[in-house]
Amino acid sequence: LKQASRYLAQFGGRCNCISFGGIEADQTQSFKQAYSALSPQNSMVPINDALIVLKWLIFEAPQSLNGSEVMVDGGFTCI
Repeated sequence: LKQASRYLAQFGGRCNCISFGGIEADQTQSFKQAYSALSPQNSMVPINDALIVLKWLIFEAPQSLNGSEVMVDGGFTCI
């Protein structure tokens, strides 16, 4: 990520990363409950939240945002 962002910057490009975790989909109810119990938000990430961040990063994020990792996991990695 860092090497790609440095390299692409000289050509006007940028490279960022979105790390998703615990996106709610067709998991079993017991899995959702177990995951949610470990998450600071006590829930899984709604798919719409993941899509909003993806849209923002592609279309709306400032050009100066380069070489960043955006965590979309409901705070799971903060534990």
